[in-house]
Amino acid sequence: MAPHITCQAILVPAARRGDIEQGLLIFADDALMAVVTYLDNSVDEEGPRGRWFLETGYGPCSGAEEMLFDTPDEAQQWVLERLRKAHLALS
Repeated sequence: MAPHITCQAILVPAARRGDIEQGLLIFADDALMAVVTYLDNSVDEEGPRGRWFLETGYGPCSGAEEMLFDTPDEAQQWVLERLRKAHLALS
């Protein structure tokens, strides 16, 4: 059975500008798997404005670098895929 994925909206202080960014905690069966933030005020005009950035991942979602998602749903699907691959590796 697939894990139950939930999200909790949070506010995250931006490191460089002192702004507050929207963020999401992504849980699988109540275990924190990832933290993503919405990039709405990118410093770089050519940057990934309007996308979701993986700040950090835990467990099977750790170790990913520079992950960007178009939507929160895409980030959740990525978490599910990482969990599925981790489960298959243990089988």
